[in-house]
Amino acid sequence: MAGAIHCTLAVQQLREQGGASAAVHPPENAAQRLGAALGQAFGLTLPTEEVQYLEQYLAAYITGGDGEKWGAGEMHLRHLTERLISEVERAMRVDFSGYASLRDNLFTHLRPMLLRVREQIHMDNPQLDTIQREYPQLWAATRAACDTVEMELALPHIPDSEAAYLAMHFGAVLEQNGALRQAARVVVACPLGMSSSRFLASRIEGEFPTLKVDGCCSVRELDPEQLHSRGIDLVIATVPLELAYPSITVNPALLEPDRALLRDAVQRLNGTVRTGTPAEPPAASTAEGGLRYTYRLARSMVQMLDHLCIRTVCKPVSRQGLIDAASRLFCPNEDASHLVAQQLRRREAMGDTYIKPLFALLLHCRTKAVSDCRFGYLQAQPPVYEAGKMIMGALVLLAPDTGDPIPVEVMRMVSAQLIEEPELIERLRTGRRDAAVQLLEEKLDRMFSEHGN
Repeated sequence: MAGAIHCTLAVQQLREQGGASAAVHPPENAAQRLGAALGQAFGLTLPTEEVQYLEQYLAAYITGGDGEKWGAGEMHLRHLTERLISEVERAMRVDFSGYASLRDNLFTHLRPMLLRVREQIHMDNPQLDTIQREYPQLWAATRAACDTVEMELALPHIPDSEAAYLAMHFGAVLEQNGALRQAARVVVACPLGMSSSRFLASRIEGEFPTLKVDGCCSVRELDPEQLHSRGIDLVIATVPLELAYPSITVNPALLEPDRALLRDAVQRLNGTVRTGTPAEPPAASTAEGGLRYTYRLARSMVQMLDHLCIRTVCKPVSRQGLIDAASRLFCPNEDASHLVAQQLRRREAMGDTYIKPLFALLLHCRTKAVSDCRFGYLQAQPPVYEAGKMIMGALVLLAPDTGDPIPVEVMRMVSAQLIEEPELIERLRTGRRDAAVQLLEEKLDRMFSEHGN
């Protein structure tokens, strides 16, 4: 495969340069015979240096046979091969273990490549610009892998032209398993556009690198024309939709049947051509201007942290007991707590709010009973048991129902941290309010800075 790649590029480069005019000599060895055959097939004459490279390549391949005992050079090359694969695997989040041919092809390619690098023999790669432009993630991963092995193994600098040849080996395998195909753009929707969607988006981003989450929203905000204009390929919802647009329904906790459903959706999307336009920036940050937007975002965060509350619910008995306690957590007034209880039950009726990785309910809604974001945790003592579920507590997230997108954005940020930072739920569960506030301040401050930039 490595030889085929090089021969293809060599022929392409010679065609672009108008061929070569070197004299034709009777072939004396395998490399010259191969060069003559290529020239005859494509109406070209390979220059002397190209034939010399083919001779190096064939010699490397012949002396690297499995029948010979490996020497120090072979062991060094095998180690280099494994380190390159390991670094690209880590950066691209893929598994190359099932592709034995990749190791063999890289091993064979590296022997003459190291010779060229040590002897400072430059060889152009006509695909370098294309790889850097069309496959930036692959290029960055391969370039970084080369830089790493240079330091670890005290190698001479591997130039970009050589690194691009290595990238082509990895690219061939990635293209085979679909990892280089254009990422499908998805929108995640839940009934209210708050925490469930952010939980789900975090899981999707972590487990499905070929899906790009292009935003979270409520079900009522979904508009087929707008989705099409944004180039959205799929809507992933936590409740069934009646929408004239490609969509699937999954559990917010992303259980194994949901993963299978998503894998099937990815395969179907990989078979289609996407021509969507780039997504627009968030409407709130664009319309309101940076300073005002960041000020209001910061204010909402501070209000939420100031009111963070952890409370024990003794003998809740059932899920309903936790919902009743949640309605009173931030609303001592009977009318206000009654309104929150209604809205939480309405949300519960739309879809299960149990988040299995957290062993907790995610009780959330928009309500006129609060004027700012509120976040708290209810400790169930003892836990509530349902079929296949142990509910150790309930996360309570309330956002003011004013049509303002900023409180909802804050709630999404908090929800993301609950999934991405396991220590947060542990601090809440053990009643360490100040430690939970400190952790949230650190995480949200970083996210707030990113918004400000």
